[in-house]
Amino acid sequence: MDVSQYLEIFIDETSEHLQNLSDCIMELEKDPENMDTINEIFRAAHSLKGMAGTMGFKRMQRLTHDMENVFQEVRSEKVKVTSSMIDLLFKCLDAIEGYLDNVKASSDEGTEDNELIIKELNDFIAAEDGAAAAPAQSEPKKKRHRHRPRAEMIKSILSSVSASPRRIKSSRRKRAAHTFTA
Repeated sequence: MDVSQYLEIFIDETSEHLQNLSDCIMELEKDPENMDTINEIFRAAHSLKGMAGTMGFKRMQRLTHDMENVFQEVRSEKVKVTSSMIDLLFKCLDAIEGYLDNVKASSDEGTEDNELIIKELNDFIAAEDGAAAAPAQSEPKKKRHRHRPRAEMIKSILSSVSASPRRIKSSRRKRAAHTFTA
């Protein structure tokens, strides 16, 4: 199926979702237990995942899928919003904006997999799962996250490769009224 006719719609919709996510994450930073904001972030990540998948942008789909997984855990109150989560979410937005910039320039998402950010997302859930399981060590740990093996695989691969991580500029919070452009 040729989806090129939908590229402009994808760009516009993605820009809107990015702006909404940025606004919601700043709101969440002020009020980390606001379930309306948490649900809105989940829905926006879910929408971005679906749109990216429809357009064939698998890297973007994977990143937004893992963002969505973090917020599913927050929604179900298994994970609490922390300042490190907020920082990680802004890294995700920067990465998604990078994908969008590539799509605008070349109609392709590019080759950046953002493996380090995806690893951080999966590690965040794993760390929270570990913290929750620590008091009840006699109880076997239940597998709640269907991508746990991928997180462990990524961790193994990254520990065997000695590469310096690329720094990702995450300055969205410092810009009070940052606007995404289509």
